[in-house]
Amino acid sequence: MRALAVTTAKRSPSIPDVPTMMEAGLDYEVPFWTAIYVPIQTPKPIVDKLAAAIRKAMRDPAVVKRLADVGTEAVGSSPAALDALTHQQFDLYRGIVQSDKSLLGSQ
Repeated sequence: MRALAVTTAKRSPSIPDVPTMMEAGLDYEVPFWTAIYVPIQTPKPIVDKLAAAIRKAMRDPAVVKRLADVGTEAVGSSPAALDALTHQQFDLYRGIVQSDKSLLGSQ
């Protein structure tokens, strides 16, 4: 298998010879991100404690290096920032799916 392009804005450090979709001539970007979620009923003090521990871990040099080695960035944002990112990304994915559906026609 040969990678043709990555969907992120920048090339991946783990596969630096693979171009971005933009470099390959396609106006397409879907960022790579991961997150840790808890059930919606989780009490705020627990959410806050987990968020603080995750932010601390995301500043640990070993964690930062390991994530960079696999092509991602350690962020460790707040629950509110993650919520905003999640909604923004779902809007992006929704737009991509709707665009792809329109390209397929009514099948």
